Amino acid sequence: MAPDMTLPKLRLRWGTPTPLPVAPTVCRTERIEAMRQAATAAADDIRRAARTESGRAQATAVAAADLLTSLAYAMEGDRRGPLHRAAEVFDRAARDLYGRVYRSTSRSQEMRAMSRLVALMGRISGDDDAIAALALVMDLARLADTLEQLRRAQQRLHQADAARTAAEALRLVADGRRPVVTLPLIAAPTSAPTVGGGRRAARGR
Repeated sequence: MAPDMTLPKLRLRWGTPTPLPVAPTVCRTERIEAMRQAATAAADDIRRAARTESGRAQATAVAAADLLTSLAYAMEGDRRGPLHRAAEVFDRAARDLYGRVYRSTSRSQEMRAMSRLVALMGRISGDDDAIAALALVMDLARLADTLEQLRRAQQRLHQADAARTAAEALRLVADGRRPVVTLPLIAAPTSAPTVGGGRRAARGR
């Protein structure tokens, strides 16, 4: 288990859960628009807190990584598509050194509430939902740009490179140049059973 995934650190990281918005009366597109606004606000929060409140910026970055991971599952399911890979790289850029975890903030709790909302929404389907979700992906790419600036200012160059890689991958997805994986998994055909530990028996024997 990663050093920042122990129960005490998870409790510190998550804080008191923020109540989820009431979803039944709001369409999915409007909910995704609310997440877009949350992503933009998170980028602004990281930018403002970078110099004077590094712990606050760190908490927001990790919460944004959680939102991106939830979005990857909503759009790609269990398939390991480009959005999943971008989320993994973003997560590496967002983690703090030595497994340190900072107390949650109002902004990070808002991002986690959005992450839970994505999970409750289920799979993204339909053209309107997909367009709104891809706009959220672009906003998260801009957030990754902000995270890269933070890591470079901190002289954490490997994480800065990871943030830049995540931003580039997210833009490819948002622009449709690297489509998310949404097709059902098709099992590959298997060969006919053989004898002799996988070797076919020689003819005439």
